[in-house]
Amino acid sequence: MTLTGATLTGVRSGGIVGITSHLPAGGWKIKSGYLLGPQADLSQENLINKDLINKDLSDATLAGATLNSNTILTGTDLTGVRSGGITGTTSHLPPGWEIKAGYLLGPGADLFNARVSPSLWPSLSGANLVGADLNNAALNDANLHLANLAEANLHGALIMHANLNGADLTNADLNGANLRGANMHWANLTGANLSRANLRYAKMQGGVQVVASSSSASILNHSDEDAGAILHLADFSYADLSGVDFNHDTDDSLDATGWETATWTGAYFHYLLEPDWPTGMVYTDHGIVRVPEPTTLLLALLALVAAPLRVRCG
Repeated sequence: MTLTGATLTGVRSGGIVGITSHLPAGGWKIKSGYLLGPQADLSQENLINKDLINKDLSDATLAGATLNSNTILTGTDLTGVRSGGITGTTSHLPPGWEIKAGYLLGPGADLFNARVSPSLWPSLSGANLVGADLNNAALNDANLHLANLAEANLHGALIMHANLNGADLTNADLNGANLRGANMHWANLTGANLSRANLRYAKMQGGVQVVASSSSASILNHSDEDAGAILHLADFSYADLSGVDFNHDTDDSLDATGWETATWTGAYFHYLLEPDWPTGMVYTDHGIVRVPEPTTLLLALLALVAAPLRVRCG
């Protein structure tokens, strides 16, 4: 049989008897009864005891597949693989890959539109999701502590109340992501796109560690090597930004909202063009501070004056 030059995108197979070397270029092989190659469809397949070592399964689909400890994927290219609903697990995986909550997780994994109940998420702490496609994924309440999400696509993702403490979000696309109430202490947002992101009640206290300067505790750092994060139309309402150091050289923060209700204790803003602070907020050498309303300030001064009088009267 000759398949040279055939288009096998999305091909489903299994139980193939015999082999042929006349296959399309680009890594296609017949192994364990399957046609294996880029974009192969192995969804719902029984891969128990199957040897898929060193194969090209980039952009393949393994959703609902059944694996066991003898399923061998060592050395296999899983870039862009789509999964979910996988039954069983195996330790024979490429470096940086693991199976959690029925998903194959690793560099470049395709988790587009993933919908996983928080109760089904084992801890994703420290997971390697560099460049993963998490577009519109639901990660509410997920534990992504120290996860590597550099270059990941989180456009429109739901990440409310998630634990992103210490996560690496370098150059991640968080455009339109909902980070309401997320714990982002010490997360690395260098070069991240936070345009239209919802940061209401987000917790960034303690700053965001910048890889380029391990001694600093700053957020959205900019240098010749590191691009600052994009804040276009971001919503900071009620976010805890205590001690955060906003430091880059664009003025995209001018249309961000919610500044007036965020907590800015000890925060600094080192932009080329300082944002137009809402009424009652000023930038000082001691950080961003709220100026008391005149009535409040007057009452406070009167209280200070009256205190000694009350003591004397006593």
